[in-house]
Amino acid sequence: MAQTKQKKAMMIQLHRLKDFEGDGVKFAVANKDESVVGTLIQSRDFPDEMEIRITDGNDRFSVRGDKSILNNLTREQFADKVERNLLTHRELKRK
Repeated sequence: MAQTKQKKAMMIQLHRLKDFEGDGVKFAVANKDESVVGTLIQSRDFPDEMEIRITDGNDRFSVRGDKSILNNLTREQFADKVERNLLTHRELKRK
């Protein structure tokens, strides 16, 4: 139960960055001060993959996935994936 409260406290409110979308970027989201930005793009290396790129301050990482799955996400599902991957990444960095 304490872990659930801790995760809720770490939740990030992400909004759409419409100006980032286009030119290979399907979705773009950010937090209020834009210190966290997530984008969904077509992979440059593999035509059947897409990448979720996440920037958290100076820390950048990406998550690759199958295009048939990621290309069908709604904007809300994408924002949720960015948030969950960011929280996991932060947790792993602390260990």
